[in-house]
Amino acid sequence: MGILTIWLSMADLALSQNSLAPTPMVRPAIENPDRPVRIQPDWAAGMEWLYRGQITENFQSGQAEYARAYRLEARALALGNRQGNRTVAILTQLREKDAGRKNSGDQTATTILNVCTVNELGRLQEQEQSNQALPSGGLMVERGMFLEVPPGGIALGDVWETSEPGQPPTRWSAVGRETVQGVPSLKIEGEQMTPEWRLPRADRTAWHRTEIVWLGLRNGVATRVERTIERREPAREATSQKRVVRYDLDSSIQYPASLLAERVRDIDQVWNLTRASIPLIRSGGTPEAFNVVCRKVDLLMDSSPATPYRSAVMQVKRSLESARKGELPPPVLTNIGFTTPAQPNSVAGSLAVGRPAPDFVAPFIYGGQGSATLKIWKDQPLLLAFIQPGTPVAEQVVIACKNWKQKAGDRLTVLLLPVKPESRPLERLVRDTSFKPQVLDGSGLRISYAVESTPRLVLMDSRHKCLGIYDGWGTEAQTECDQEIDRLLMSIPNR
Repeated sequence: MGILTIWLSMADLALSQNSLAPTPMVRPAIENPDRPVRIQPDWAAGMEWLYRGQITENFQSGQAEYARAYRLEARALALGNRQGNRTVAILTQLREKDAGRKNSGDQTATTILNVCTVNELGRLQEQEQSNQALPSGGLMVERGMFLEVPPGGIALGDVWETSEPGQPPTRWSAVGRETVQGVPSLKIEGEQMTPEWRLPRADRTAWHRTEIVWLGLRNGVATRVERTIERREPAREATSQKRVVRYDLDSSIQYPASLLAERVRDIDQVWNLTRASIPLIRSGGTPEAFNVVCRKVDLLMDSSPATPYRSAVMQVKRSLESARKGELPPPVLTNIGFTTPAQPNSVAGSLAVGRPAPDFVAPFIYGGQGSATLKIWKDQPLLLAFIQPGTPVAEQVVIACKNWKQKAGDRLTVLLLPVKPESRPLERLVRDTSFKPQVLDGSGLRISYAVESTPRLVLMDSRHKCLGIYDGWGTEAQTECDQEIDRLLMSIPNR
């Protein structure tokens, strides 16, 4: 099992000395509010905290907009001490609110598992043991339940800063004391922003983060977290993207050694399977190589009782199965803060102007049977239009695609790829525009084609080299796409 098994053996030794599982030492709240209180992580191996809440996200840029809501569940499990630091495993799960009502199992959840160390001041440091290297739709591990505090204690009104490499500092202040879920807590407010947030620039994206953490006085673990992140496009005054995260401590439990061993086993297996899967997912492999790793997952599932951390094992298997089909899982959340501005004409992943477009496997909705790959349209220039049926801008995009198709004739193939292919809005869209191109399910291509919002148009030449990427439906995007199509048609003789 490696390092984690060593930590578990240490925990077994400690727990075997007492028939009752030890409980964390309680540090009483200081009655005098002006007196500094020292808060530091203080718990035993096997302690687990369960958090539940939600994430809402809104995006608006020009006429492109969307809103999403997710259920958030996060678990933090204390694994033991290592070199003076406490080690924890953090499991983060998201389920889209409208995607799992009939089947709320792990099939509809996106999962990230990380193993981290926490020092005596609450500073979190991620380790190598994680499945975050696998495709996960941009989901970031939720770490807000731990907060770095200044040495020497905190009094109301105290202000301090924390920093991470390559990121703006976060300024924190202690503003009050409250009891949350029956736990005495210190209310702490934080703010982080890029310099461009207050001094906008035409060439850089700006973002701003505010956070409120109710930090438990007993053990240095949060009882409630509220976070708002806003993003603004270059040369814009209005916020283009906003995410709000809220969650509370739902329960905490001290596991005995036997139950802790089961959870550590699953965490170890996630790490081992991730190491075996990364080369296959990144560079491809033979069907047999994929089958070998998938069989290992199946054997694990059949041979031992499940724990909540088993969902991360299933995430590894889903990533393998998607990669074997030439697809990637659909995106859930992208990190709208803590990122550098995107470079012009380039996007995440392998899609970029001047490079071959990534191949895909997508089911036909109209105009074909079964599934399609890019190779079906060999030697044919393509225009891919990612849209969201039911929105006003989708109809405008489809009408423009119809006009381009009429102008190009057989020299250009237009594919519509709805990212949410609900039948009624799509049927109405096709009927109202009197345009019947081939339509594919685009929901599985949102990572490989970096579709963070709609509409997104991707133009390719006959060799499927990307000629242009056009986001939104402003005048500039329409004009640039129209001009590039004209240049493409001029290079192709009439058929």
